[in-house]
Amino acid sequence: MGSLTYRLKTLKYFRRYREIAKIMTSYGLINLLDYFGVNRFFSSAIGIFFHPPRKIKKLPITVRLRMSIEKLGPAFIKLGQLVSTRPDLIPMPFVTELEKLQDEVTPADFAEIKKIVEEELKSPIDELFLEFDEIPIASASIGQVHRATLKDGSDVVVKVKKPGVDAIVETDLDILVTQSRFLDEHTFWAKNYNLLENVLEFKKVLTNELDYTFEGRNIERFRHNFSENEHVIIPPVCWDYTTRNILTMERIKGIKLSDSESLSEVGFDTKKITRVGAEMYMQMIFIDGFFHADPHPGNLMAIDEDTIGLVDFGMVGIVTREMKKHASDLFLALVDRDASAIAEIFDEMGALPEGTNLRAFIKEINDMMLRYYDIRLKQFKMSELLNEFIKIVVKFRFALPSDLTLLLKTLIELEGVGEKLDPDFNIIEIGKEYATRLTTQAFNPLTWGPEFVKDVKELSWTLRRIPDQISSVLDKAEKDKLRVNINMSGFDELIYTIRRTIDQLALSILIASFVVGSAFIVVSARLLPRYVILMAIPVLIPAALLAIWLVISILRRRG
Repeated sequence: MGSLTYRLKTLKYFRRYREIAKIMTSYGLINLLDYFGVNRFFSSAIGIFFHPPRKIKKLPITVRLRMSIEKLGPAFIKLGQLVSTRPDLIPMPFVTELEKLQDEVTPADFAEIKKIVEEELKSPIDELFLEFDEIPIASASIGQVHRATLKDGSDVVVKVKKPGVDAIVETDLDILVTQSRFLDEHTFWAKNYNLLENVLEFKKVLTNELDYTFEGRNIERFRHNFSENEHVIIPPVCWDYTTRNILTMERIKGIKLSDSESLSEVGFDTKKITRVGAEMYMQMIFIDGFFHADPHPGNLMAIDEDTIGLVDFGMVGIVTREMKKHASDLFLALVDRDASAIAEIFDEMGALPEGTNLRAFIKEINDMMLRYYDIRLKQFKMSELLNEFIKIVVKFRFALPSDLTLLLKTLIELEGVGEKLDPDFNIIEIGKEYATRLTTQAFNPLTWGPEFVKDVKELSWTLRRIPDQISSVLDKAEKDKLRVNINMSGFDELIYTIRRTIDQLALSILIASFVVGSAFIVVSARLLPRYVILMAIPVLIPAALLAIWLVISILRRRG
C-alpha cells in the first residue's frame, strides 16, 4: 500500500482512529499504537492528555488489552475472540486472557428495537406479534434477543441487530485491513504468519454474521443434516419474520448445559447427554463437513437426557473432503502415538514452511508423544496435547491453517463442556470411533461411486482444456508474446556478493592509487613546494583510514 493511500485512509477515519487511540492510551497501551502502525500523531498527541489511572497501570498487560478490546466494540471483540483460538500466533498468557472476552453489553432501548422491527417487517409490532417481551433474554455487541409469540400462538425468539452496528463494524473492519496491510509491508512476522490473509478472512466471516439471513441459511442446512437424527433438535426459521437485520426462529424449551444445578434437579443422566452432544459434533465434522463453531454451554440445551437442542448459528466451520481425511488421520495418529504420521499430515496440509527440517520436527513430536507413552487413551486430553504441540509450532515458526485452528478450538471447547458434565468424558476416544469409520469407508469400493464420478469429471475437464492451453502457448510464442519467469533461489544473494566484490575491488584500486601517490610525494618531498605536501595530507589520511577499514572487513568475513 502506498504511503499516500495509507494517509488518505487514516484521514477518512480520523475520528475513529482518535477514539481507538484514546481508549488504548487510557489502558496504558500507547506503545501498541506505534507498533501496529497507527500514526504517531495519535499516540503522541493523545498521550499528553490521557493517562491510565494508577489502578489500571498495576494490572498485567494481558488484562489491560482485554479490557481495552471490550471498550472498542463489536469488531474488536469478535477479533479478540478469534485470536484467542490462535495460540500458534500469540503467547499463551494472551490467549488465556482473551478467552475471557465477554460479548455481553448493555441492551439498546426497546423503543429503538421496536422501530427496527416495524421498519424491517413493514407493520406495527402489535399486528405482527401477540406478545413481544421488551426485556431481552440476551444482549451482545451486534444484536439482542427477545422472546415473542406469533399471532398463531407459536413461541419464538427474535434476534434484532442494534442500531448503527453496520456502520461501526464496516469502519473498524476497514481500519483493521488497512493496518494489516501496513504491517504486512513493514514487518517480517506479519508476512510470515499471513496476517493480512487472516484479517481478510475475518472480515468475510464478520460481514456474513451481520446478515441474519446468512445465519438463517446455516440453520436450514443443519436441519437438513440432522433431519433423520431424533436426538438433535434444530429450531426452524420463521422466514416471514426474518430479514437481514432480524432473525426469528421457534423457541426451543430445554435446560442449558451451563445450568448444571437444574440438570441435577430434574435427574437427567449427564453422561448420556454428554455422549449425545459429542456424537452430534462428530457427525458434523466427519460426515456432514459443516459444524457449529461455538459449542458454548449456553448454546447447547438438554431437551431430555438423550436429546440435545442447538442455538446460535452465526459462527460455523466447513470441513472439506481433504480436511476430513487429515482430521481422521490425525486422530488415529494421536491414538497410535505415531510422530512420523503426525508430521506427514501437517506437511500434506501445507502447514510446514519451505525448508523445514522434517527430521527435527518429527523428533520434537516424538519427544512430546513419549510423555504420553504409558498413559491410557481415556487419560488423553486434547487441550493438553494442543498446548504441547503449539510450543513446537512456535519453535519452528509456522502458523496452522485457519480452518484447522477453528476445528481444534471447537473440539477443545466441546471437551471442556463434556468434562464438566462427565469427568470420564474423552473426546479423543469418541473421535477415534468416527475417524476409524471414515478411514474404513475410504477403502470400501461401495463408497467410491460419488467421489469417483467427481474425480472423473474433474479429470475430463482438465483433459478438455489441454489442447486450448497448448494452442494459446504456441500462439503467444508465434507472436513473440510468450514470457517465461524464472525464479532462481539464492540468485539475489549471489548478485549482491558480486556487486560487493566489485565495489571492494574498485575501492582497493582507488586506495592503491592513493598509496602510490603518497609514496611519490614522500620520495619527492625535497623537490616539491611545501604547500603541495600540505594539500596532499587531507587526501592521504582518509585513504589510509579506508585501507584499514577494507582490511578489517575482509578479515571479519573470513573469520
